[in-house]
Amino acid sequence: MKQPSWATRIIERICTEHEMPIPPTRWIRKQRFSSSGRFTYGTHQITINAGSDKMDQRVTLLHELAHYINCYKKTGKGHDDKFWDIAFGLFHDKRNRVKKRYALRRSTNYKRKAKAAYTRRKLK
Repeated sequence: MKQPSWATRIIERICTEHEMPIPPTRWIRKQRFSSSGRFTYGTHQITINAGSDKMDQRVTLLHELAHYINCYKKTGKGHDDKFWDIAFGLFHDKRNRVKKRYALRRSTNYKRKAKAAYTRRKLK
């Protein structure tokens, strides 16, 4: 699957703002509603298994970009508090066009730390 043009724009903007190189990114079409992703620490590759829902693709891409930022900036690893702060910073950025409640619901299925990061971001 070819990477969507909206995804290319998001990746380029975020990497420019964080002064990071563009990571290798691979998109695979999946016959399901939701998407999943993977960030490979050694190569910095992002893989998106894209389901049919565009909002879910967007949230998944931003989630994986948060891993990349956290790794590249050497601020943490995995789903630590710093990761969730980065992720919800990306979700809350209006330019990324994410429905914040959707991102919260999608992320809290993953870790309860996501809810704490959402609350911290909301209070700012």
